[in-house]
Amino acid sequence: MKSLINVIDIETLGSEDLTPYCCCLILKGRKVNSYGLNCINNILNYIYSLRIVNVLIFAHNLTFDGSLILSKLDSSWEVLSWRTVIRKGGIYSLCIKKGDYHIVFRCSSKLLPLELSEIAIRLKISKKMPLDHKSINIQNFNDTCIKNKVTQYCERDTEIVNQFMVKLSLSLNKYIKDWYVNCYSISGIAYSIYKNYFNKFNIKLNLDYETDKNIRNAYYGGRCEVFGNPYDDDFIFHFDFTGMYSNRLKEDFPIGDPFKIDRPLCTRKPGFYFIKVKSDMNIPILPYRCEVTGKLLFPNGVFGGIYWYEEISLFLQEGGQILEIYWGLVYEKVSKIFIDFAEHCINNRNNSLVDKVLWKMIPNSFIGRLGLRNDNEKTIIIDDKDYDPKFLDVISDKKINNKWIVRIKEENTRKTVSNVTYASIVTSKSRVIWWKHANKIIKDGGRILYCDTDSLFIAFKTNRIGSRWGEVYLDESKDDTVIRRACFACSKAYSIVLNKNNITKIKGIPQKDTNIMTFEEFEDLFRSDKNQKIRMDLFRKRNLKISIEEIFKVVKLSQYDKRIFTNDKRETKPLYIDM
Repeated sequence: MKSLINVIDIETLGSEDLTPYCCCLILKGRKVNSYGLNCINNILNYIYSLRIVNVLIFAHNLTFDGSLILSKLDSSWEVLSWRTVIRKGGIYSLCIKKGDYHIVFRCSSKLLPLELSEIAIRLKISKKMPLDHKSINIQNFNDTCIKNKVTQYCERDTEIVNQFMVKLSLSLNKYIKDWYVNCYSISGIAYSIYKNYFNKFNIKLNLDYETDKNIRNAYYGGRCEVFGNPYDDDFIFHFDFTGMYSNRLKEDFPIGDPFKIDRPLCTRKPGFYFIKVKSDMNIPILPYRCEVTGKLLFPNGVFGGIYWYEEISLFLQEGGQILEIYWGLVYEKVSKIFIDFAEHCINNRNNSLVDKVLWKMIPNSFIGRLGLRNDNEKTIIIDDKDYDPKFLDVISDKKINNKWIVRIKEENTRKTVSNVTYASIVTSKSRVIWWKHANKIIKDGGRILYCDTDSLFIAFKTNRIGSRWGEVYLDESKDDTVIRRACFACSKAYSIVLNKNNITKIKGIPQKDTNIMTFEEFEDLFRSDKNQKIRMDLFRKRNLKISIEEIFKVVKLSQYDKRIFTNDKRETKPLYIDM
């Protein structure tokens, strides 16, 4: 099996233009390295010298490595359009040819979307080696010590990819023949497995545009909110729901096409309803997408939206009011159409380390695939002699030898590539389950501090380790259950202190940069109106060219706008909307 998985990895100098200087290859079980500024062409020429008609090679970030390959192609190579897949600037597949010999590069990170360091830990395979990239430059990269260290580092990365791809193959070959040839991403894997083995009810996997337009407005996603911060005498705990989407897939879902009812009298039948409501709750149930900012809010007041009937039912049970029902998309029949798929995913997690990771991702990726939007653009490859930008709505273009790689705007067809119905329902069901568990915790004397989709931070006045509320269990054996200190500033921006380390997350800033900030610094920044500059490396992707730029991002943590802080920022209350 190992000989079937070919891998390439490229290292670049820490300069702005990311000059490649080391290239390592595993091809048919043999390791080949090239070191120097011509490393990419040396490796390509080596592959060509073997005269393999078709060779498939994986890179763990093909958008990065593929852009480097394209930038270094000499005129003897041609980009082959029908085997190249580029979507919104991301390279899923890249095929180059010389004569009758094709080299196809595919992206392994699209198949298992984790950092190599995390993959190595989770699967207990070769560990990723450390390397200070910034210390290596054009003046010192030929130093013997540096050369040996970089080559070992690059080789190790290829070994990690080779090893995890072999393990994935052992899990997936029984479901999809030549899966790594026929699937471009984890969502494609999930979609194929469901379609080929579990679609016993023959549900539609795409919608007409009119239905998609209505139901997509009910596709809100998960909650991410700050509800408060701990008091000095609080016990703080963290919990992740296990298999939030997998467990929801065991429930009832509609079958067949909906029929539209104007001004229905109630919302009891399974379906989506466009309603105007009045809410007055501490933790509001119904979501609202702000038309100005696009942010997902859970406000009180008077507002409207399209919602799945189960979420409306919970809203009414907890005292919410419906002011008007404009229309409903109602289904005549429901059934547990995903239960076999969900249980298969859950059971398979027990088979091996790679299955534990893979089959947790598959249901989530399947739901994401069902919610996929049609692109309003595509990337095409055109011969130089045939390319005239006047006849295309060009976003960007790049010439590679005798070909142009062109991103163009594209008119939508009348069919979508997905069925957002089920993605909308799963996320709605998940919000309902989240709210019910949060309510149980509050009734038991706890407070909700922070949430992010399937994750909860909570506080009690007594030590509640080992307690359970339905699917929520405070497991003492997990390293991140007990939190010593915590500060929640806004969505996806918080700092926590565990027993062994401090974790600081700020949206838009890599964690390696935010973890430079101590808990005390984060808390001070949150409680003041101060700004702090954080130095970070920004990777820019323009016209299939990758560059790196050192920037200083200004962080201000006192601007949370999804709820209103009260009581010295220990509590929050909902926003109020009056439409």
